[in-house]
Amino acid sequence: MKLKDLTPKQRAAIAKRARLNVDSLRQISTGRRGVTAETAIKIEKAAVKLGHDIRRETLCAGCGVCEFAKQARSKA
Repeated sequence: MKLKDLTPKQRAAIAKRARLNVDSLRQISTGRRGVTAETAIKIEKAAVKLGHDIRRETLCAGCGVCEFAKQARSKA
């Protein structure tokens, strides 16, 4: 699932839980704003707690090529 697939209400809940601005999260979901690995992790953790499978690799290019992240996913 991707961040842009969520409803505005679901994105608002993730933003609140991740302590991010709703508008910033909307811009991240549309690709207008980039995201750091730290923020991608915050979004992923908040999404999981709310029952959504948003992977940090879909948000941050650095996470997508990170060998550590790949190894962690394969063990899970």
